[in-house]
Amino acid sequence: MNDKRKKLFLLDIDGTVALGSELLPGAADFLQTVKENGGIFCFLTNNSSKAASDYVEQFRDWGIE
Repeated sequence: MNDKRKKLFLLDIDGTVALGSELLPGAADFLQTVKENGGIFCFLTNNSSKAASDYVEQFRDWGIE
């Protein structure tokens, strides 16, 4: 089977998914579409001002697990 659909998405948080404490328009829909199509996503950041747990909490507040 030669499945050419993308399966893994590596996403920078600031400027790609969110700006500060605001989720960017369309980001939640995109992530839901990835999940529904069997894909996975991972978040990356070079912002060391927040702990990973802070990001997890922020994403939960946005309804993203």
